[in-house]
Amino acid sequence: MDDVATEFSGDEFVSSKNKSITFDEARTLIGHAFTGTAMAPADPFSAWLNEPLPFKDETDRVFTGLFILGFPIYDHQKQGGIYLGERNADGKLISCILLKEYDPNAKSWFASCTSSWNSFLCFLHLRSVHGVPDLFAKSELGPHKTKLLSNVNNAEKQMAVFHKKHGPPVKHWYLVMVGVDPDCQAKGHGKKMMQRLHDLADARGVACYLECAGIKNPAFYGKLGYREVTEETLTDPSNETRSFTGKIMIREPGVSAAKK
Repeated sequence: MDDVATEFSGDEFVSSKNKSITFDEARTLIGHAFTGTAMAPADPFSAWLNEPLPFKDETDRVFTGLFILGFPIYDHQKQGGIYLGERNADGKLISCILLKEYDPNAKSWFASCTSSWNSFLCFLHLRSVHGVPDLFAKSELGPHKTKLLSNVNNAEKQMAVFHKKHGPPVKHWYLVMVGVDPDCQAKGHGKKMMQRLHDLADARGVACYLECAGIKNPAFYGKLGYREVTEETLTDPSNETRSFTGKIMIREPGVSAAKK
């Protein structure tokens, strides 16, 4: 994917090529986009994962959300993922895609083993650079920490099954996470970044795959040429009353974005 990162870069666009976007930058931006802020709502999927946890305040909720999202972001990066994004005139990263080439015929056992090691390395990094949220530091919150980690692990396993089942049968690009700084949303930055990516995908004849939820997100991707393949429901093995339904969407190469 290095060639994609190189071609994507230019003008205000940047990538993880030569560390133009670092893990900490990507984690912070994507984390805030998914976890939400006091002024912007959380992504529906992130909100579902975190309920009902005993956060002491909004700062604790956001900090814990960023901490947790760091693990899958770090793991996908270490397993070949790249960051693509846009900086504003002040050099601040305001949008970011975590992109990975997905091969449906690749063996998964090695990736599973690697993920465990990556989680350990990520924890060491986050602890030393950013600190650890109360959920991971206070023993009395241990059951809640265990529950959250179980939610995340179960969701990742189920999503992997959905991807294998509904994704293109050949190599394609997996948009693992897409985020725009909450202060910069609804200003065209996400659309511009996605169009840049789609130009590269079309030139290579590659399909793009993603998962999303809610009302705004599917509508946004639909205007960019993605079609809804199906809906799938994530379940909570420890609580049959908790579930979350999301959409699987695919963009075939050469599909035109809808006009306003």
